[in-house]
Amino acid sequence: MEKKIIVLLITAVFVAGAGWALFGSPPERTPSEEEEGVAEKEEDFQEIKEILPDILAEVKKVRSLSYNFTETEEGKVVSGKIYQKEDKIRMEVEEGGEQVVTLLNIDEKSAYTYFPSENIALEIEFDEASDALDRSVKEQALAVFDHDLEVTGKEEVGGKETVVIEYTAERENVKMWIWKEYGLPVKVETGLRERKIEIREVDFNYISDDMFNLPPDVQLVESPFI
Repeated sequence: MEKKIIVLLITAVFVAGAGWALFGSPPERTPSEEEEGVAEKEEDFQEIKEILPDILAEVKKVRSLSYNFTETEEGKVVSGKIYQKEDKIRMEVEEGGEQVVTLLNIDEKSAYTYFPSENIALEIEFDEASDALDRSVKEQALAVFDHDLEVTGKEEVGGKETVVIEYTAERENVKMWIWKEYGLPVKVETGLRERKIEIREVDFNYISDDMFNLPPDVQLVESPFI
């Protein structure tokens, strides 16, 4: 019985081989559209991964920028404007119908809250100005160098070509849409706090140093916490 099976197998192989010898090689399998799409996507991701360090490095060339932002966190929406020049940040928001300005000097670790309508200012602890840092997309872009990044896609956001990256920071997943031309995130989402920030009307024109200083005639109010 075993001999018959072996003979049959040898015959089948011989017949198949003879058939392909007579009629040509077996037909090649054509990849499906879905398989081609997956392969193309993998190639794109690989290309993006290779150029990602160059894209992120662009942010270091940005000296001055300003933009409007909208931040949503746990259902609360805050809109405002950020100006940044080197290590100086100015953030303008509306609170209770009044404009509130935060002035931050990262290098000197100093911060002030300024109320233009009353022309008074309050020196605050640097850590209390964390909102301004969190809303600075340049500072967020610089911070990604400290994490292991994963490229998850590419999208167009507000007419800007972006690379989508994700990483984990302090046990929280962070997702960023990085503007390919300037290395700046135009959209950021974080998981635990359900926080999202988007920027628009980005301007890279020169900003005067006066924007980051208190007016000479401002009334400084001493803070009980300094």
